[in-house]
Amino acid sequence: MTPRRKKKTGSAKRVAETCGESNGGGGVVVVTADRSNAQTRTVTMYKVSGGEHSGRSVKTAWEFDVSVPEGASRAVAVAAGDDDACVMWSNGVWRAYTSHNDESRMRTLVTTGGVNETPGAGGAAGKRTGGKRGAAASDKASATMPAASMASLGGGFYAVAQVGPGCGGSARVAVFDTKYGCVHSCTETHPGSSGFGGGNDGGVRIAALPYADGDRRLVVAVAGEVCLAEVAVPGPTVTLLSVLGRLNLAAGPDGPAGPAIKVLGMANAREASKPPQYSIYTPKFPKPTPRSTDPLAPPPGIIDLGNPVENGWWGPDPAAEKMAEDDVNNFYAFDEPLTAAEAAEMLNRYKTDEHVDIPPAVLAAGIEGCLRRQLWAPLRDLVDEGYLTHSCQAPELAKQLIAAGRFADLDAFLRLGHDVDGADIRACLEVFLDDAVAVPAKAIEEVATRQVKSANDAVVEAERTAKAARTAKDRHALSTASTARGALHRARIATAAVEAFGGMPRAPLLHALCARPLCPEYATEALPDLPPASAARLVRYLSVWLEAYSGGDVAGAAGNPVDAATEPLEGIPALREVVAWAGAVIDAHFTAFAMNVRAADEDAVGDDDAEAMATLRRAAARLQAGCASVGRVNGALVHVRDGAPLPENQGVQS
Repeated sequence: MTPRRKKKTGSAKRVAETCGESNGGGGVVVVTADRSNAQTRTVTMYKVSGGEHSGRSVKTAWEFDVSVPEGASRAVAVAAGDDDACVMWSNGVWRAYTSHNDESRMRTLVTTGGVNETPGAGGAAGKRTGGKRGAAASDKASATMPAASMASLGGGFYAVAQVGPGCGGSARVAVFDTKYGCVHSCTETHPGSSGFGGGNDGGVRIAALPYADGDRRLVVAVAGEVCLAEVAVPGPTVTLLSVLGRLNLAAGPDGPAGPAIKVLGMANAREASKPPQYSIYTPKFPKPTPRSTDPLAPPPGIIDLGNPVENGWWGPDPAAEKMAEDDVNNFYAFDEPLTAAEAAEMLNRYKTDEHVDIPPAVLAAGIEGCLRRQLWAPLRDLVDEGYLTHSCQAPELAKQLIAAGRFADLDAFLRLGHDVDGADIRACLEVFLDDAVAVPAKAIEEVATRQVKSANDAVVEAERTAKAARTAKDRHALSTASTARGALHRARIATAAVEAFGGMPRAPLLHALCARPLCPEYATEALPDLPPASAARLVRYLSVWLEAYSGGDVAGAAGNPVDAATEPLEGIPALREVVAWAGAVIDAHFTAFAMNVRAADEDAVGDDDAEAMATLRRAAARLQAGCASVGRVNGALVHVRDGAPLPENQGVQS
């Protein structure tokens, strides 16, 4: 009986082209092709789930479609992390897909080295001759490894190994990143190896070893040979700082961009370094008013925004344009008398329902006109209402307010201003820390009265929230207790601002100043030239704050530090600002503090300095102990976060 031939059912529609391991193991990423659509490939991440006792299974973590680059016939290599994937195509194009649903966000680099088809296979469309014998001979001659291989290094970095023309007769290993498309390093292994004789007959395979401190180590295999290669990876995650120099091609092959030029070629590297920018927007700035060459002419305005009529800030209304032009001229007419009421009226007329902002040209003219004429009431209104917020709007504002004795206005500017520059900070410190400069007691009392009122309000709020926490129902107990705790700590700090600075009569003036963040540029401008006596007083002032935050006797609750995350009331230094100011003043006067040099203008500054430094050390030790206690429970917090079971044999045993 002649056996029946089995009926042909047809091959599957999807075939796997290449695969790779996911970063960290536990998964595999596969690129499959659909026979019915040659221009699209599907990238799928499969992950192992389940445990030893619950049973293991393979699940699809994510899957998305990608288009085939022009000139490519297949995917040669693939690697992936949890949130990104990279594919090396047969025409030498490397693509990083950083989003699973938006192919427009991919990074594309064109590497040198020609076609990266699987060596000896002749490509997907290659035709075999000689019937079955020719097909068998061709299978024996083809390599078992592709001409390119990839491995994910984590943090957005990928290592790519290539062999073939343009790779220097060896296996070329390069490190790319998916965020900026930058080539960070390039090295060559197996120089002149006999395994492939400088060609791509043997193929290549790469794998990353477990990460340790320092450079990453890779296992690179070619036909018949295996070696270890070390590649430089900037850090755990890719940052703009790590790629800044490598995107600059000006230094040529010997510069920071040498790896990119070597792997991509100069033309492709220049194309890859272009920013993803498709248009340039040029704002229409007003034309500046020409400055007068007359040496006797009044100085130009602080902010010169040109002719208000030409600027068109106020729309097509001729009456509004005329009003703005007249106001600017009146403010700049310094020889003409102008009262505070008239200045306030000119500024307030723009604060209507239709125009809630003062036009910039009018605001600049109003600030300078009021400063020149010492009209303090309109300036205080501008500060309170958020129009005068930067030192650059009114240069030397702090010095002029100090000379006029307007310390309450200065306190408001320090509390409400967005940016107080180094010159204003230095002017404040020179007065607040030097007893030789007279400060009216009434001015200090005015500032202190506001702080006392704020402290009383904080205490009342703490008592109210504490009572609410005691009477709260079970389902609201946690949130009300947290609110009460924050209000209590806020009240402690507000009370310390009023009661803890005995013997420092000018401390109320320093609170708003030290509550401001201190950037390195302003600290360099304001702190180094302080006299040693003033620097010592500033350290003593900051040491009291550290004592209060660390739970010393000053705070009235020994051994119970204030929560470092507590945001104090406006105008009171937070713990982060106290630490920043203390570090800045110690850095600026390190030699004086270290050598305990006595200043000529204060005989006892050495003793006071030593006591202040000792207070700083005690407070810092308490804060460090609190941080260490939190660190000891870090393992337990991670245990709870992961939902892990308790270890065995816990609890009381008989």
